[in-house]
Amino acid sequence: MGASLRPSEMAQGGFAPHDVNVTWKNPHFSVFEYIKGDGTPVLNRDGDPAMAVTAEVILVGDDGQETLVRYAVGDPKRYVITADGKKLEGPEGKDVVIMQSSNFFELAKNLVSAGFPENRLGDDISVLEGLYAHHVAIDEPKRSGLQPAVAGEERRARQMSVPDRVLKLPWENKGKGGTGGAKAVAPKAKTASAETAGAGDAADATVAAVMALLAEKGTAKRQDIAAKAIRDKTPGVAAFIYKPEAKVVLAEAGVTLDGEFLSMAE
Repeated sequence: MGASLRPSEMAQGGFAPHDVNVTWKNPHFSVFEYIKGDGTPVLNRDGDPAMAVTAEVILVGDDGQETLVRYAVGDPKRYVITADGKKLEGPEGKDVVIMQSSNFFELAKNLVSAGFPENRLGDDISVLEGLYAHHVAIDEPKRSGLQPAVAGEERRARQMSVPDRVLKLPWENKGKGGTGGAKAVAPKAKTASAETAGAGDAADATVAAVMALLAEKGTAKRQDIAAKAIRDKTPGVAAFIYKPEAKVVLAEAGVTLDGEFLSMAE
């Protein structure tokens, strides 16, 4: 069996998309060589070019913009990437584990905390294809071993993009990558505006969830609605609350959405 992607089974030892909803596309493992801004290689303590096995994934925003991000796993001497790029194995078929000091561990840990079931993580990274999640930026873990990119200077703190809320799991996606590709559903027992036609049960459930939370607390954030929907296992709400049409649906119900804040219209 290849290296487990579950953070609980890992051993101790550029640009980061922030505050955006993204769909995961083509997650795979590869070998990456660290390069300075002037095009010369970054060197490790032994004076050799610094290279690492990384997990690569394209994050696709709701606007269609794609960003390639990488999460370092470890030394290429420690891992063998399978021919399809989906798994990591040990040299000569030996068992291997991913270290908790790696960027990939931070990604996996945040992924599970965001709502991805750990028991669905085996050793095949392609299970994450089509994941739809809200991402934030966090600092990369500090590690020794790489020399500064410029002699005499400390390496700048780098950040990585990780999910903090799973909006739709890969196996729930029925349309275009989890970004609103669900088949349109005719409205039930009411006439919907052009902007909200086809929203269906997710819209109704979102309105109900918002009204209930506002009745209890007076005000709320979209994050509060999404988090409660995930806890209560209410389908569709965590994703719909972040869609543009949510503002229209809520306004029709007498709720104002101002940025992230929800309140009853005066």
